[in-house]
Amino acid sequence: MRYANLERIAADLPVVEGDWDDPDRSFLDGGLVPPPALPLEHFGSWGRWLEGFARSVSAPVDYAAAGLLAGAAAAVGAARKVRAWGEWSEFPALWVLLMGPPSASKSPAYAPVVSVLKELEREESTDLDERRRHYETKKREADAVRAIWEDKVKDAVKSGGRAPLKPTDADEPEEPRAPRITVSDVTVESLAPLFKNNPRGLVACRDELSGLVGNFNKYGGDGDAAMFLERYNGHALSVDRVKAGHIRADIALLSIFGGIQPERFTELILKRADDGLVSRFLLFYPGPVVRVRPVNGGNLPHLKSALSRLRNLPSDIDQDGRFQPRALPLTPGALDVFEEWWKANGEAGAEASGFMAGTIGKGAGIVLRLALLLELLEWAYGQGAPEPAAVTEQSLSAACFLFDDYFCPMSARVFGGASRDPYEVAATHLLKHIRQAGDRTVNTRELRRRRVAGLKKADDMERAINVLAEGGWLKFAGGRDGEREGRQRNDWLVNPTLWEGRP
Repeated sequence: MRYANLERIAADLPVVEGDWDDPDRSFLDGGLVPPPALPLEHFGSWGRWLEGFARSVSAPVDYAAAGLLAGAAAAVGAARKVRAWGEWSEFPALWVLLMGPPSASKSPAYAPVVSVLKELEREESTDLDERRRHYETKKREADAVRAIWEDKVKDAVKSGGRAPLKPTDADEPEEPRAPRITVSDVTVESLAPLFKNNPRGLVACRDELSGLVGNFNKYGGDGDAAMFLERYNGHALSVDRVKAGHIRADIALLSIFGGIQPERFTELILKRADDGLVSRFLLFYPGPVVRVRPVNGGNLPHLKSALSRLRNLPSDIDQDGRFQPRALPLTPGALDVFEEWWKANGEAGAEASGFMAGTIGKGAGIVLRLALLLELLEWAYGQGAPEPAAVTEQSLSAACFLFDDYFCPMSARVFGGASRDPYEVAATHLLKHIRQAGDRTVNTRELRRRRVAGLKKADDMERAINVLAEGGWLKFAGGRDGEREGRQRNDWLVNPTLWEGRP
């Protein structure tokens, strides 16, 4: 029986040192299934740039692609959307999550993209001082007109006459505010006025996103979580505030970009009720890469130039002067490809369960968003070409392949790892410790004295060793001390495969 008393089992095992069977290599990657390879060919002209940027920060190319997509989603915002058929359209907002341990080079890939977005944000504020001077002038004029009107009202009341209506030029003008692209404070109270003044939308950037999710229920109930779910689609947001009164944003679109450690993801997100939150995230959890000293800066100027072109896409204005998104249709060829994929996706979703069912169910909207961004990114890569008038078959097909061949397998990797037996999780920590220590043999009691993370109790250590033995990483090698009866030594041989490719 699995996890039975280890000393009783060991007493019946011979000492072995011979050939080893192939071990369960998933323990080398935290018990996870291997990550899918990112198909760079579906990023068009950006493929080589992604490779160069990843090398420049010594990070997986997956993180580079995550940053590119998140940056494009933030730059385009609600200025464009893609239309499938009928009333079905999608804004290109993305919720992009970099997963990995602290040493996975998430921050080096995350920070440059956020830096470019903040630089674009500052450039949009160059005329802010001038606009504030005009505001102060208009405000004083309004104050003067309002004072005259108030005197007339007083005179009318005294004489019993009819008070004049307040002139429109007595209303205080709206104070100009710096344009925003990025935000870090993502409470409902802070976001409402920002959405009102930034109809293209915002991107919440957090190097560590656990704080964002942890605040969802800060004030009780699931109100914050529901608010964020609606921001994924850009629905209107109305908030009543004590001091500012009623605030309404006709379009309140939010992208999300940041990192999180796997354990925190499991704790904060996967243990939530399946309300659709997890299914909206594009997960990037690649394996580690060998670190090398960078030889260039990753060509950030080209990224900035492209994101600037996307940010400068003109928006439409309706007859009332309100911001109006511009919709790009699918070309006939793209529409045929999408319809065929959409039907197959529905069949796959019906056969899935748990969080994977939700991920596949959200796939159609995600594919449309990716297709729009890939179309616009390809246009923004160069110079001089007219803006795309539709989303082509090439971009739509690339988005379908990315979803099926990368994002779905990556989600399965993450969800599978989060649902592992706790003793399997502990066994992966133990194997990592043994590898780092360079142990060729280990002893149970000695390992307990080392205080390996998560294995402080004797029973927990025994069970973790049992798991590694079943996985082909350890073999019992300890008999009794001398000829005397007594406790087993509990020595274990370590599979030499553990050091393949290591000194």
